[in-house]
Amino acid sequence: MLDANVNGHRKYQKANSNYFMGLKKSLFLFFLILISKETFSCSCINTPLLEKYQRSDFVAKIKITKVIQDKSNKDYHDIDFELISIYKGESINKIKIVSVLNTSCSFLPSENTTWLIFASRDRNGFLSSGACSGSEQIDQTFDLVMYPNLDVKYKESIDLKLEVLEYIKGKKITVDNKFILTPTDYRLCLDDLKGYEEKNRFAVYQVIVNRDLSIKNIKVIKRFNNKDLSKKLTGCLQDNMKISAQNMKVIPEKAKMMIIYFYYLAEKNNQSFVSIWDL
Repeated sequence: MLDANVNGHRKYQKANSNYFMGLKKSLFLFFLILISKETFSCSCINTPLLEKYQRSDFVAKIKITKVIQDKSNKDYHDIDFELISIYKGESINKIKIVSVLNTSCSFLPSENTTWLIFASRDRNGFLSSGACSGSEQIDQTFDLVMYPNLDVKYKESIDLKLEVLEYIKGKKITVDNKFILTPTDYRLCLDDLKGYEEKNRFAVYQVIVNRDLSIKNIKVIKRFNNKDLSKKLTGCLQDNMKISAQNMKVIPEKAKMMIIYFYYLAEKNNQSFVSIWDL
């Protein structure tokens, strides 16, 4: 599922590789823990929330009620769950887990835990979620002696993702990206957006892309509350953003893509900032 997006995702990583160096140690540690299962142990590619949503066929908040080994395929487990909120896909109450136990990609949620689940059709045709799918346990607990305040940071991260998903659902926003379009040359915009005070945690933009990958229009769907911040971001995107498509210089037809920017408050010696990453 990830192979088709690898090049585009690597561009995201390269553009943002130095962005978090100024964050305080606990936030950086928190970020590493969040992505460790996706990036290090299982050689997955970490991706922003919107891309996880786009590549998934089923996105929901669930409570797992039963976990059973698949008798016909040892690489799978079946899970039954209570559907709390659905953000994409059909209303169902069971999927498969690509558990692949005793490997670096092992992934097996426990019964009676609550999850933000991302699932897609795998090569066997099953609707499944695995170590690289981006699923996160909502009621995760931590060793707070070793990692003080990590529970607070984790909850803030989960709540932000759920807030975005609820917004997409409530506004019935279409976020498909069938040509795997990737925004580039926007780093200057984000570098200049530090130190602002803002109430909204995210802003949403719609970009209309011509066949030759030129930008026809950038429309603000949900703006930041701070007028100066919103105006500066929008203007900078209009002046600097370019679009790339994997292995294509021309796309078959005009396309629409969504981009979400996240706002993070100042912490101690670190200024507030805007990022494409949902920390």
